[in-house]
Amino acid sequence: LMMRPVGKFIFDQDKSDLDTLDTNLGGDAANESIIFGRYGMRVGLAGEMGDDGTGRELMKYMEDNNVDTSNIAVRG
Repeated sequence: LMMRPVGKFIFDQDKSDLDTLDTNLGGDAANESIIFGRYGMRVGLAGEMGDDGTGRELMKYMEDNNVDTSNIAVRG
């Protein structure tokens, strides 16, 4: 989820409430790593992830799919 500052005018528009919000892991490197991991290939990712619920959920998902996450820095 990426966000940027918005002008006040946006709050004057009609809005709709969400019933649910689904999040999904994505991006070329993550998607391909998970596919290779599911096929039993030795694969890992390097990068940085937030130390929050979403970050922990994504790390667990990658680990559950045989992706080595030892080179992912977790930042709070």
